[in-house]
Amino acid sequence: MAILLYSWSDIWFRWTFINWYKSFYDNGGIHLTRLAKRTAIVLVAIILLSQIPMLKATFARGITTLYLNIKYPERSYQYRDFIYESHFGSYFISYADQDEQLISLMLEPKFLPVIVTYDPLDQPMKD
Repeated sequence: MAILLYSWSDIWFRWTFINWYKSFYDNGGIHLTRLAKRTAIVLVAIILLSQIPMLKATFARGITTLYLNIKYPERSYQYRDFIYESHFGSYFISYADQDEQLISLMLEPKFLPVIVTYDPLDQPMKD
């Protein structure tokens, strides 16, 4: 009596995957340009490296410094702090201007905080 090591669904999955794999490469597969391959590798590397807390803070600081320099070129800001606020589920990065007045920018998403979602200086004017 033979012992069945795989279920029939597992055998079916393996057979269909092998046939798909063979037909995929027999038809030439995906042809990406060298630039597209390198770009994909760099993006994956950045996303993986951004999971290291020190590098996550470095990426966020670089992005927000660039954001402030483009959006408010007439002002200069000094970096103060980078924290994760669990109440909001977002990162906050703080800068101080020449008058030591703090501004805090909210960054998302949690895994790669590079999108500024709240800027206190970019609010509508009150009457």
